[in-house]
Amino acid sequence: MAALDLVHVTLSITSLDRRLTAAMEPRTSRPERRLQALEELSRAGVPAGVNVAPLIPGLNDSEAPAIL
Repeated sequence: MAALDLVHVTLSITSLDRRLTAAMEPRTSRPERRLQALEELSRAGVPAGVNVAPLIPGLNDSEAPAIL
């Protein structure tokens, strides 16, 4: 499907801080697991990207450059 440009994946990464992610998004995968998934998808030839959301000023906005 990726070879035919029929699929694209975008994962949301709120923060790289496990504690903050756990507080903002309980019961979701850890940031490092999301990054690993993006790496594996990319290696497999699946177009993959990142959505930095939600972006909250004063809470996680300073992390945007590191996430991207």
